[in-house]
Parts: sequence; structure tokens; C-alpha cells
Amino acid sequence: MHQTPAVARRASSDLVRQVSRSFKLIILLGILGALAGAVLSHFMQPKWIARMTIQIGQISSPQGGGVVSRPIENQLTAADRYNLPALRLHVLGDLGLPVPDSGSRQSKVIFDTLVATPARSPDLIMLQVSAYSRNDATAALLVSFKTFSAPHQKMFDPAVDDLKNQLATSTSKLAQAEQEYKQTYQSLQSTTAQGNASASDPRNVLVTNMATTLNQQVLDLRQQTIALQQAVSPLLTYPTRIVEAPYTPLRSSTPSMALLIAIGAVLGLLVGVAWAVSPKLR
Repeated sequence: MHQTPAVARRASSDLVRQVSRSFKLIILLGILGALAGAVLSHFMQPKWIARMTIQIGQISSPQGGGVVSRPIENQLTAADRYNLPALRLHVLGDLGLPVPDSGSRQSKVIFDTLVATPARSPDLIMLQVSAYSRNDATAALLVSFKTFSAPHQKMFDPAVDDLKNQLATSTSKLAQAEQEYKQTYQSLQSTTAQGNASASDPRNVLVTNMATTLNQQVLDLRQQTIALQQAVSPLLTYPTRIVEAPYTPLRSSTPSMALLIAIGAVLGLLVGVAWAVSPKLR
């Protein structure tokens, strides 16, 4: 059943009168809400959020005439390992903080918020933590990266040393093979220049076969050396590293006192208006 215009106007007028009669109460509730927001701001300790992006290391090696690269650790496995409680406890120890169950608010907030999230790129991980000071948040991320990347470094260093040793050995063998080939080729040219060359001459056959063998050896060693040089280059072999330094905003992530007061005042006013227009609340 639709209301007539007169009835609608009368209902609207009654609603305005109800709100007007409760105006003082509405204002009072708004003030009380603002005071509640101010009190709450004193109990809320400011927190800062720090973020950082790291790249999982990669090791390359010669294989099948080319270079094959592999990550030191799978992205998802690395993120899961970072999120383990054991790693977070290790970070707290390195920061000189007690365990989170000791009652330390700083320890608890770092332990609860230290988290790794896989990025879109398959070798990137985003790290995040909260702390009660900007410096503590940044320090927690840097220490966590050091703790997290330590096992990677233990695998990376021996692998790189092995590649460098292989490269040094291959380079030395290549230089020796090139020298032997040069001498053999010069000997073959000297024999040819003297007019003593004969296809059936055993010495010439031996020298020719030796030159052919040495030439193939030089080609193989050269290809191996190039592959090792590519594998050990920083573009293909690198440790787990920071690609985006820790970023911690100057302002805390905790709402300011002014914002909490404004929110409290608005909520108080809304409660007052709701009380004024609803008979069930009175």
C-alpha cells in the first residue's frame, strides 16, 4: 500500500523532529566517540612495514655443447622454507631478541609478520615484516635474508670454484694443444716446402694424422673453454641476492591519532542518529 503525499510528509516531519530532539545526545555520542578514538591511539604502538625483493641464485654448467642453468632452490620451496618457524626464531636470535613467547612485543610482532611471498617472476621472492620502529623493521629483513641465503651460499661457492678450476684447466690444455698443433703444422709445411712430401711417406702420414688430431682437439677444447667462460659469467651464474633494497616508509602503518579521533566521532554520530530514528533503541 502506497503512502499518500500528506502521510509521507508527516512521517518525514516526525523523523526530523525526532532527530532534532536528540540533537544534544547525538553530539554527545560524537564527542564520546572522538574521545574513545583518542584514548585508543595512546594504546596503539606505531608499527612500520618493511618490504624487500630477493632473487634466487642460479648455477650454470656446460652440457651437450651448450650451457644449462638451474636455480639453487625452487621458488615455492624457498618461500616455504623462509616461512618456517625455525628460520624466524633464528632471525630473532641474530637480532638479539628473546623468543616470542617470552612476552616481548617486539619479538612477537616480528615473528608473526615475517613472511615470504612468491612473486610473478619464477626466481623472485617478496619479503615483508612489521616492527615497532623503522630501523628494526629494516634490520629484521636484512638479517632474515642473511639467514635465508646462507645455505644457498654454501652450495654456490663450491660450484663456482669448481667451474673456475675447470676453466683454468681447459684454458691451459687449449694453449698447449694450440702450441703442439702450431709446431706440427710448421713441420708439415717445412717438409712440403723441401719437396719431400709423399703420400706414402710414413713420416708425412704420421705428421698429417697428428695435425688432424690436434686440430680436432683444439676445436673441442675451444668450445669447452667458451662454454665454461659463459657458465661462470655473472649473467648466468650468480648467488641469491637482493634486487630491491628494503623499503620502509617514513610514516608508520598504524592509523594516526587524528584519524582515530575522526573515525570515533563519525561512529558516535552514526550511533546517535540510529538511536534517534529507531524506537526500538529507546
